[in-house]
Amino acid sequence: MEVEAAGATADPVEETLVQPLTLAEMRAKQGGREPKGTIGREFVVTSNLLTINIDPKLTTLYQYSVDLERLPPPGRGPLSEKARRVRTNMGYRVIEKVGNEWFDPPTVLAYDGKNTVYSVRNLLEPGESKEQDIALDERLIIRVKFSAPSALPVSAIYEYIRDELDTSRQDVLNAIQTVLNFNPRTRLTPVKKNGFYMQEGEVAMGGPVTLWPGFKQGIKVGQGGLYLNISHSRTEMWKDATLDEIIRVCVHPDALRIGLNDRDIFRFDNLFKKLDVKPLHREARKPMRIVGVSRVPASEIRFKLEDGVATNVAEYFANRYNRPLRFPNFQCVDTGVPNKREIWTPMEVVRIIAGQHYKKPLTRKEQGERLKIENVRPHITFNKLKQMYEHVNDDDRILKVFGLDVNRTFVQVKARLLTPPLLMYGLRQTPDGLRRLVLRPENGSWNMSGNTLYESNVDLTNWGVINFDHRFELSHVQRFVQDLVKLARENGMRITNVSPRIYLGDPSNPRQVFEEAVAQCGGNKCQLMLVLKTVDDQLYQNVKVESDTRYGFPSQVVLTSKVGRGDSQSYRSNVALKMNMKLGSRNYILETSYTEKLSEQKVMAIGIAISRGRQIGKGLEQRHFAAAVGSMDSKMMHYQSRSCELAPGKDKGIPRLDKMIKELLKDFRETSNSYPETLLVFREGLTEGRWAVKNAERNVFHREMTAIWKACNDLENGYKPKVVYIVVNKGNRARFITDDNNFTDRSGNVKPGTVVDTQIVSPRYPEFYLISHVGLQGTARPCKYTILWDELEMSMDELQEMCHNFCYTFARCTKAVSMVAPVYYASLMALREMLLSGQSITGDEGPKKDPAPTPEGVGQPSSSSEPLDMGANSNLKTMFYV
Repeated sequence: MEVEAAGATADPVEETLVQPLTLAEMRAKQGGREPKGTIGREFVVTSNLLTINIDPKLTTLYQYSVDLERLPPPGRGPLSEKARRVRTNMGYRVIEKVGNEWFDPPTVLAYDGKNTVYSVRNLLEPGESKEQDIALDERLIIRVKFSAPSALPVSAIYEYIRDELDTSRQDVLNAIQTVLNFNPRTRLTPVKKNGFYMQEGEVAMGGPVTLWPGFKQGIKVGQGGLYLNISHSRTEMWKDATLDEIIRVCVHPDALRIGLNDRDIFRFDNLFKKLDVKPLHREARKPMRIVGVSRVPASEIRFKLEDGVATNVAEYFANRYNRPLRFPNFQCVDTGVPNKREIWTPMEVVRIIAGQHYKKPLTRKEQGERLKIENVRPHITFNKLKQMYEHVNDDDRILKVFGLDVNRTFVQVKARLLTPPLLMYGLRQTPDGLRRLVLRPENGSWNMSGNTLYESNVDLTNWGVINFDHRFELSHVQRFVQDLVKLARENGMRITNVSPRIYLGDPSNPRQVFEEAVAQCGGNKCQLMLVLKTVDDQLYQNVKVESDTRYGFPSQVVLTSKVGRGDSQSYRSNVALKMNMKLGSRNYILETSYTEKLSEQKVMAIGIAISRGRQIGKGLEQRHFAAAVGSMDSKMMHYQSRSCELAPGKDKGIPRLDKMIKELLKDFRETSNSYPETLLVFREGLTEGRWAVKNAERNVFHREMTAIWKACNDLENGYKPKVVYIVVNKGNRARFITDDNNFTDRSGNVKPGTVVDTQIVSPRYPEFYLISHVGLQGTARPCKYTILWDELEMSMDELQEMCHNFCYTFARCTKAVSMVAPVYYASLMALREMLLSGQSITGDEGPKKDPAPTPEGVGQPSSSSEPLDMGANSNLKTMFYV
């Protein structure tokens, strides 16, 4: 730890902010040429954006902070802090009443549902505030306090579009967004930020979940003006049903007769907690909220009545409400006050209140059901979206008050179709002798049947097979392994041990069989373990802990449900591709260069991503992991990886990025005998608010560029490679379709290679949308690329060609993927680190079977306040995470 010398004073040094590249700067570097792409076949696409027109007379909006507090009814004592809160729906009623009664003439106010109100005219003098009580009825009195207004210049939006302002006025955009949300919020059910859904058209998924259709909307500032981006969406809602109906579907009808076991009690205790329900046996003024599930059935929950007579819940309902229970041997739910008063209510007399968002993670089965429901052709989705939006906004009076008009026609923009790169595979006999096969993908995919892998550098000798599915007979396992080995060898893999030993493992104790298998497969010389299993996420986690953490060699998991199907050859081929990568070899390379400027120097492609899991337990902070991968070869196909855990909290900066980059640069030098001359940095997931902010401490782009330069300088004083920094955003909501059949695939989506870089992209920063993959289900989601730093001074054509070509280098499949491979690999590595830390990355509920006892406790949620972190074994130098 550094200590300042006694008596010394440290003057604060203001850190110079690293400013991202702008369109104007890019234009100047290219001799005044407009930074737009030109290569590719041009056509027209329809986007899911609507043009927003603002009345020229509207120059200023006024913003007020508002405090709402519920007061106690007459004759009642003070309310608790929770009871004083005003719910959002009630807040809308209050603000509407304020606009009609407080001001003369009455005025329309736009309320954001929290603590901000907007108006088109100034209602208070500077420094003035106003406080008054509003009575919604005799017992419902709300105290309202308005603060002095802030003036929001509407013209700032167009000044930003014309590049006269260096930052967008988010406060003005928030005001317009609030106005545009008014109709959807009051007519539909709002869920999360800017999402609105309706019960009409819901689709049941089985179990407690139903999908409601709706849309999300958000403002986008583009080069062509201001747009409203609306995207079709579905969200999970609780089914309108009684709790016993949910149990009947989720477990088994007999469960209502005999009761739940301990595992199911745990599961439904978590599932039903905080769910609002209504009783069927009596009238209720307000909803009841579930606290938990009883451990014993209704017939065994005993209590005393006011006269001291002992009874149980089943007898009480028969006598008090003349309602004998159909399932007296079934559990009840507690609808009382937590830690104060228990009120046990039978599940058969409790109904879920419709319109509640289902916040629990979906199980694997529910995820599959959702994918089937959302598999709708793109043009049908766009038509439904347009109809839904027009229906909700058939009354646009509030928009007119605020001087807004939304054009109901989707914006059409120019697009181009890029040519896929050439790929090179292994040697093949031709009439001219042995030649390497070169092929060009078509519609984002290709077939390597009859071709050989580009290289296989390792003889696979020390390996074994573990079967955890006892229903899968030994003869079937042997046949699958034989077919896999045969196919892999035909594809060029060097497998010397063609009959690896097969072990039968206990799913509840994978450590035992791993110890036996590793000992007989060469111990620390073991190269790979092939694992056959059913769909069991806990077992998958335990297997990866054994191979990736404890022993330090890769494992390849195979689902027995996939083996023996008609498409098993395709499945075996994909398994062989992954095995070859995990052994450190390359399946194929790009025959063409990524772009001409990159072919002239040593380049390392770096992908940076952060894992996104879910809450791991009550009172435990969600843990996030960052991963960086770096290419080690001139073709940028083989990668090394580094990772770290992030500090808790919302600021997901990467504190050890400089050390991670430094280690990757060292690895590059070991393989190439020198450091790279250029670093291509692809950063996943940053939004504009994270890299355009003027505060150096909060600006993630500034911090990461500084970390990259520090890593280089720490390695060698004066070493400063050229850096290209590109933000890769897959989470955008832009969608595109076209009526030109020459540019659509079988699913109705635009073809892979479609790029859009005009009109709807950022007016300040170099940016483009790219659909690089085949949209197999639903509407293909483009990836948005924003260029924040470019010391190579590449043209937009070169940048787009480079990113497009990188999407063809994800080597574990024969398809182009939706984003550049370095980011894809970094995302997989970050997820693997999260998995190895003991966290679940799926939505399956309920306690799992106890895994094999381990001293570290890895493979199951930790019982301590902080889960344990193991991480990948340092001996793993290959791409074990693919």
